[in-house]
Amino acid sequence: MSKRVEIEQKFYCNNHEKLLEIINKNNLKKCSEKYESDEYFTDINSIYIKNRTCLRIRNVDNKYLELTFKGKSKELTNNYAKIENNINLDISNYDSIVGLLYSLGYFSYSVVNKNRTTYTKKVDDFEYNVMIDKIENLGDFVEFELLYYKDEKDIDYLQKELNEFVEKFKCLNFESANLPYRDFVANKTYINVLPQNKLSAILFDLDGTLIDSEQKFFESFRHVIVSKYNYNITYEEYETNELKKNANLMATIFSISFLIILTVILIYHLLHTTNILEIFVCLFLLTLIVFGIIGTILGAIKGALQIAKENKYIKKTNPY
Repeated sequence: MSKRVEIEQKFYCNNHEKLLEIINKNNLKKCSEKYESDEYFTDINSIYIKNRTCLRIRNVDNKYLELTFKGKSKELTNNYAKIENNINLDISNYDSIVGLLYSLGYFSYSVVNKNRTTYTKKVDDFEYNVMIDKIENLGDFVEFELLYYKDEKDIDYLQKELNEFVEKFKCLNFESANLPYRDFVANKTYINVLPQNKLSAILFDLDGTLIDSEQKFFESFRHVIVSKYNYNITYEEYETNELKKNANLMATIFSISFLIILTVILIYHLLHTTNILEIFVCLFLLTLIVFGIIGTILGAIKGALQIAKENKYIKKTNPY
């Protein structure tokens, strides 16, 4: 595990050509150009979001992973200084690490996909970086970063060093970007998903998703029926009259519709043929269809009568 002090300032980037000129003028060399997919995690109470604690898995070019933790921020601006802890991991460990974080009570907050080009130079114990980021569905940003791998200098001294470095780019008049990338992406997702002035509530339907809850739901359903109507329903009754009610209705409608369409086709063919064999086949099929329609209707009537009988019994045993 590596540990370092990271001090950073972030801005919107709208003048790439002039930025590159100043980068070259200050002898920063292009050291990398890569694709990064960062998944950020937070606790269930979103404390990490509120105080800008960073818990992140970074996928670099689908080649390796980096698990990062950076503590909370003292200032909620575009400027921050943190001690950064990193663990390098094999790309195949992604699902295992996500599972571990979930087990520890952390949840995925947002995913930031970006193409990052980094220019760097080292002066004594300091590493200066300028990172140009093209963030998917968000835009272009530039980060000025100072890295320090020792503990001899305090934060105020390091902040002064970074401010002097950023001062060299002040002619670009970049606008400060005061949120972490994760929050920019989360806010954009929120705006895109939220129907403006239309959404009054959000329903999270997890029934049957986390666990197979059907049996538990039936037991609760049966308990309510017994307590209110003094009738102990069977699972078959519950399945037929509640669980499969819509499915049974749609099956009945589909069957009758299909038989009616087939009947029309056969009658049309019967009226336009003089072949004795075809007439016989059409009549035979029409007879089967009529019995099929009658059977389907009788089945539906039987089900309706059964429901009516059960409702009558419920009312009789519990008129309230």
